[in-house]
Amino acid sequence: MKKVIITADDFGFTNEMNRGIIETVESGITTEIGLMINCYGTDEAVEYAKKHNWKNVGLHLSLFNTNNGERPYRNNDYDRILEEKTGGELCQIISDEIKKFEDTLGQKPSHINGHKRLHFHPKTVDYIFDYASHNNIFVRKWEDCDTQMLIPMDTKFVENKFKEHKIKTSNYLFGFEYDFENPVKATNKYEQMLDMVSDGESAEILFHPGRCGDFEKTLTSFIKEREADRELLCSGEFKEMLMKNNFILVKATEI
Repeated sequence: MKKVIITADDFGFTNEMNRGIIETVESGITTEIGLMINCYGTDEAVEYAKKHNWKNVGLHLSLFNTNNGERPYRNNDYDRILEEKTGGELCQIISDEIKKFEDTLGQKPSHINGHKRLHFHPKTVDYIFDYASHNNIFVRKWEDCDTQMLIPMDTKFVENKFKEHKIKTSNYLFGFEYDFENPVKATNKYEQMLDMVSDGESAEILFHPGRCGDFEKTLTSFIKEREADRELLCSGEFKEMLMKNNFILVKATEI
């Protein structure tokens, strides 16, 4: 049997995004939720998670705080922030996000990762991995698929950090597959990718499902992709494909 984590990232981004993510959870396929703790829809997201006693909520580190009047960072913003700020300054922001998550939800994150994979940056990786190791928390690995607009990383450096800190993670990470004309084709693409996974191994598939209105369009260009992810996760075909290929749906704590 093969294990698969289905993760919906950006919970808390906006209230409309939250609604799309909740739909995928209620469809019975999303097993992990990545929460942005300082964003426009965080309060609603936390209220929903606590009301439904969700334990499978991870921390999706972002470095920005819309409560302080900051806008969500784009790729160039992350390049600049990670270059300009010292390691101590970055780790203090991360520490504040972790503390707010723990205080607000009353639990540790089920997993942890950084927006645009900032959790692999040399200035932040040891702090984040120390926290994860101490609390036995799953950390998202690097992608086993083609992706764009991500913070560059040294694969060997990151591999060694996982070994050094004895961090648990999946064997594979997939995501970012779309076919806007025919969602069934996207399912077929994922099926081909998942063929890499052998019995006894695990994979995480990363999605960004959501509903997008005019407000969301001012914040991100990742619009039709979010709608497509929501439709895919709510479709019966995708879940049937996983079952057909002997995958069982699991949470990060079950890896």
